[in-house]
Amino acid sequence: MDRVNQLPDGTRASRDWPAKTLARLWPRRSARYRAQQAALAENLTKLRLAERLAGIGCWHYDIRTGRQNWSEQMLEIHGLPRECAPDPGNVRDLMPDGGEALFAELSRNRDNCEPYSLENRIRMPGGAERILRMVVINEFDEAGERVALFGVAMDVTEQVQRESALDQARARAIGLAAEAQKLAMTDPLTGLANRRATLDWLGSLVAASDEDEDPLAVLMFDVDHFKRINDCFGHQTGDEVLKRVADLARAQLRAEDVVGRIGGEEFVCIVSGLSELETRSLAERLCRAIATGSADGVLPQTTISVGLARLRNGDTPEELLARADAALYAAKDGGRNQVRLAA
Repeated sequence: MDRVNQLPDGTRASRDWPAKTLARLWPRRSARYRAQQAALAENLTKLRLAERLAGIGCWHYDIRTGRQNWSEQMLEIHGLPRECAPDPGNVRDLMPDGGEALFAELSRNRDNCEPYSLENRIRMPGGAERILRMVVINEFDEAGERVALFGVAMDVTEQVQRESALDQARARAIGLAAEAQKLAMTDPLTGLANRRATLDWLGSLVAASDEDEDPLAVLMFDVDHFKRINDCFGHQTGDEVLKRVADLARAQLRAEDVVGRIGGEEFVCIVSGLSELETRSLAERLCRAIATGSADGVLPQTTISVGLARLRNGDTPEELLARADAALYAAKDGGRNQVRLAA
């Protein structure tokens, strides 16, 4: 059997080959080997540079041997020196919870064949906490047993803080917008719907009542002799009387009813779904409640006059209000502190 020589790239050559042939092959294959090693080193350099530019660290964990392999950027993200490479050992003490959340998440995904993401908090040597966003993929053997984990991690602390600040700013803006909307639709003295909101509600309810034929009624009322209250007790007391009347009216109505202040001492209640008798009974209770509950030892007793109008086929919101207003003046002309039904 011929004796053979081993070339650098693994080629086996017979010693009986002519010396000139070996002389030609050796430098050529040796140069190819050096070029492959140089390309590998260049690729590794590019990988490290890409990791650093992107701020991404890589790690690998062999479940069977317990060995880890961390990239330099992974060590830097965790505040560890490069000398710890490739295996920094047990790093649970770097995590505020001792790694409980991280390892619980890894365990929950033990059978996951797709990449999965998670967040992990670490504590830097100076004590500051950082947030890492990690993407992990499981490695399985031919039997389907998980044998290793490979993952990449990025420090997203500033991004999370910016997102949190944006969420808070967005929540504040939404809150301010809602408050502004509420102020635009609310009477500042009584907290009831203001004229604009009340009329908007009335328009919507009239349209809905036309569609489903649901009964709808309007109670328009104002405070009797309110000018006399202002003249005798002052405008501040007059304001307190209006707030007291608003509270009493709100207490007599159902949650689905609407009550609003449409100007001065004048109020409107919009009531749906009640028969004529039930609506009249509600108006009478409202009138009595204010007559008996307005005086509280500080405020003078107050009464109201109420005009009641029920929606007719073809009524517009303006026509319905006009009939309620006419009934209100009839109540005043009839002696006040009473309810009058519109003709």
